[in-house]
Amino acid sequence: MASTGTRDAGIDRADTLVAAIDDSNVNVQIALLATQLAPDLTVIVRVGDETYESVARHAGADDVMIPEVSGGERVSEQW
Repeated sequence: MASTGTRDAGIDRADTLVAAIDDSNVNVQIALLATQLAPDLTVIVRVGDETYESVARHAGADDVMIPEVSGGERVSEQW
């Protein structure tokens, strides 16, 4: 059923997919499904903390965003 929804959304025509809802587990599941359906797709995943980064990459994420970490880095650079 989930694969029908992603196909309806145009995953076969997409170059990039961004999974960025506020649930790391769901974002990782989206990455896993997306890379199974479209292996050449670039997948960017948002996770809530660094412990999920390797999981997301293992699931097929090409890039992993951790807003809490990148936000903290930006703040510390300015002060």
